[in-house]
Amino acid sequence: MPTPAGPAKERWILEIVRGLEPGRAFEPRSGENVLGNALAGASGLDLSGQEPAASPRRMAARQACVILSGGGLSIRDLDSPGGTFVNRQRLFTGQARPLQPGDLIQLGGVQLEVRRVAASTPSATPSPSPSPPSPRTRAQPAPPPPRPTAGGALPAAFTMGGATCRTWDDFLPLAAQRWGQLRDALTSGQLTDYLRRIGRPDLLPSIVPGGDPDEQLDAWLGRLPASQPGEPELDVHPAAIVVRAPAGGGTIRQTLRVTNVGFRLLRSQVSVEAPGTPGVGLARPRIRVAPGIGGGPFATIDQTDVPIEIDLPEEPSRGGTTETLGAVIVRSNGGVRRIEVRAERPPRAEVIPATYPAASPLASHAATAATLVRPMGDRLASQPPARRVAVAAIAFMIFRGLVLASGLLPTILGAGSTLGHWSELRLAGMTIVLGAAGAVVGAGVALRGRRGDGSTVGDVLPMGFAGAILGVFAAAIGFALIQCVELPLGGWASSSAAVICLWGVLGAAIGLLSLIVVPASSVPSSPSMEPTR
Repeated sequence: MPTPAGPAKERWILEIVRGLEPGRAFEPRSGENVLGNALAGASGLDLSGQEPAASPRRMAARQACVILSGGGLSIRDLDSPGGTFVNRQRLFTGQARPLQPGDLIQLGGVQLEVRRVAASTPSATPSPSPSPPSPRTRAQPAPPPPRPTAGGALPAAFTMGGATCRTWDDFLPLAAQRWGQLRDALTSGQLTDYLRRIGRPDLLPSIVPGGDPDEQLDAWLGRLPASQPGEPELDVHPAAIVVRAPAGGGTIRQTLRVTNVGFRLLRSQVSVEAPGTPGVGLARPRIRVAPGIGGGPFATIDQTDVPIEIDLPEEPSRGGTTETLGAVIVRSNGGVRRIEVRAERPPRAEVIPATYPAASPLASHAATAATLVRPMGDRLASQPPARRVAVAAIAFMIFRGLVLASGLLPTILGAGSTLGHWSELRLAGMTIVLGAAGAVVGAGVALRGRRGDGSTVGDVLPMGFAGAILGVFAAAIGFALIQCVELPLGGWASSSAAVICLWGVLGAAIGLLSLIVVPASSVPSSPSMEPTR
């Protein structure tokens, strides 16, 4: 049973005036009552069955909260996306507003009227739903509570497609929800027969043969003795148009949705406004409206899509990355909306000037290497074929000779008896010998950079250290390569002379291969490109 509230002889009622069941009333309980379309078990009024499927405004699962306390009724928005409106004024989130009889609450596409009725009035539909009736007697629908006489009660209810009108005010939400059905009732004569039956020939609709039925219905709604103003209301989406402007400009198409959230026919006209000159059109506007709509007024029952074309500039304005192209103005008998059109361009990449700090030792070494070493391909192409083959063969023979020499290290140190013959392959010895050879070569490269004034282009120690590191890498790679080449030869590879000759042949083969990869150049190398001695 709902908890009685307010004076002993009065109670609060929330009645649907715009929804799928106009005239249905709910009685809030004492305390908080959540309003929404998916309460998930919370105490309140579930309005999911009242919201029209085609309504542009959608109700949230938990839209608002009605509080009944101390005989007074108030409402608070629950941070809903579309907002909660009382008498067409949007509520601030978290702010409770007292309600008075006659206030109109807008929740998505549903409107509730706040009423206060006598306690003797038959109970309205409570929330949650009342318990089912006794199986012995068939449940009878409760008669609706008496409506105020301000709008004028009808002598007999008007029924159409399951909807019932008991006052003249009921025709307004009925027209908003079922405009097409009410228009058919007007053109078919159903409304005329009803008005004659209740003795109101003064309200007979003026039906003009060949006239617009929508205009005739709108004119008839304007003559009704309703207590509330039945006026259209304009809503436009989006509130602003922001487009991405590609390089080089172009033309894009957008759509404005003009929606009628009021009760009667909305008449609108769309125009274009140039940027910075309100009320003045462009000779060659960047914004154009579709000819069928932009040429004159149009009527909207529920919603109308307005196509527009936007010409984007080829170059951005000096004002920055966002440029105002103009505005679309929608003027109607339900209000005026100004939709600004802006073009956004991605910000240009900022060019940071290169800075050249003072040369560091590491940079000096890199500069030395770049100065002393020419591109390998150019140097290789400048060498005659015979020299390439000879140098490659000698280099491979020297490499294998150093590897053989690395086997003498254990013998020199007196450990030959424990480590085997000196010609055996040993990675430790190879690392020491090739690392030392690399250090010598690196130091020699640094010394070759000596200038005429006696100063040294590169430091000997850093270059020698770099050469030693390269020698260590060469030892690791050479160790694996020697095992792959010489291991299949078996005992024949035990002869040092044979092994050195084998590597000389391999070097010559690689020199010949280089002639195919990098053909010899017919232009001899320029003496000016040689390093300074």
